[in-house]
Amino acid sequence: MAWFFNFLTKGISVMDHRLCDFKGKLTEIIENWPRVTYRDLAQLLGQVSSMHPVLEGKATLYVKMVQLFVNIRNYNNFAWEAQISADSERLFANALFELKFWARSIDKLNFRSFEDRVPDCCAWVDASGHAVGGVLARLRTPAESVPVTMDNWLLDGAGLLPHIRNCARLQVDVGERGPTLVTEHDLDPEVVQDLTVVHRNLTYLEKIADSNERELLAAIELLTACLELIRNRSVTLHFDNLNAAIICEKGSPKYRLHSYALRIANLCSENNVSFRAVWIPRCLNNTADQISKMLDYEDYTVTANFFQYVLELTGFIPNFDRFANNWNTKCTSFNSAVYCLGSGGVDAFSYSWGAPTMNWLFPPPRLIARAVLHLKKSRGKGVLLSPMWKGAAFYPVLLDFDHTQFLQKKWVLPGKNIFRRGADATSCFGPEFNSMVELRVYDFSLSVPL
Repeated sequence: MAWFFNFLTKGISVMDHRLCDFKGKLTEIIENWPRVTYRDLAQLLGQVSSMHPVLEGKATLYVKMVQLFVNIRNYNNFAWEAQISADSERLFANALFELKFWARSIDKLNFRSFEDRVPDCCAWVDASGHAVGGVLARLRTPAESVPVTMDNWLLDGAGLLPHIRNCARLQVDVGERGPTLVTEHDLDPEVVQDLTVVHRNLTYLEKIADSNERELLAAIELLTACLELIRNRSVTLHFDNLNAAIICEKGSPKYRLHSYALRIANLCSENNVSFRAVWIPRCLNNTADQISKMLDYEDYTVTANFFQYVLELTGFIPNFDRFANNWNTKCTSFNSAVYCLGSGGVDAFSYSWGAPTMNWLFPPPRLIARAVLHLKKSRGKGVLLSPMWKGAAFYPVLLDFDHTQFLQKKWVLPGKNIFRRGADATSCFGPEFNSMVELRVYDFSLSVPL
């Protein structure tokens, strides 16, 4: 008899004698590693596989690297009694990690409830060629029937895209419990407690990754950003990429992809999150698809060297970047245009810029005048970087403050080689920027609020 069915606790587990045999074999392999044979590993894999009714996807997820040794034997037709070998030292380390995982986790994993936890969070993710996006809805009561798509919740006569853009730009308060939307959403209030939309542009290296990796990256981005919201909850995550859904559950022989599955599994284990990845057709994933296709054309930034030069030149040490995202921020705390991992809030103008924050301000030109006026309204301190465009609409506003006590210092600098482009390859804010730029340090802390 291999299984023990407990109708009091309503679950199934592996019988003690089977578990004892597995632990003995596992201890022997770990103690002798890597001086073990292919037969030793094959026997261990067989024992793990036989426990699938209890372990489910973990029986596959946490043996991928061990399985590669058996694949090496099969490919090269080595003898079963031969000692394992591989060209990669990393493979030995990763396989040992899996063995140690089973040594410390098998007792805790040796139980599966007859009934799965009913999801109380539903999420959808997608990735385009230039961005990743996702949306997570926390349900007021666990869903007896998990909604396959959220598209119907947002579709009405006004169309889908305006709703998504509004959701992505809703104000977010980020406190101890993480991001929570505080503005009313379009979802059924009797079903959905709150909605979190996550989006960010991809870096160059991420853009050239294959679609499977970008989809898994979108999942990591959403789950990590919403960690405080999903802790101790049950989450169903929807992909329109079948490979990504399978990799999340079972892993991949390609370690580059397998590492994403491990990160998701470890994140969920450490935070008591019951996680399930499911595939849905692309036609049912329009919401996440629209989010992933949103592109922030104003994500250009200054180089790290120039920012360090600004600190040395001005003596001003900012602690809050008001116009940034999680890859180009110059400070630990930042505001972003849409919610992304680590954001201190969506839409910088929804928050006070006053003490104790010291503000780094590099807004898009269309927001420069508004930024200075908001800093004054907040009675805050900040250093502003702006192009020296004397014919621009914002320039008279800057000149109005140049002869007041609020301007502490001002510098005019060449703009060449100080900018780094973002998503927009045609942006003028790049290394070849051919205009002068101006740095201004403001202190409105003694001013009367507007």
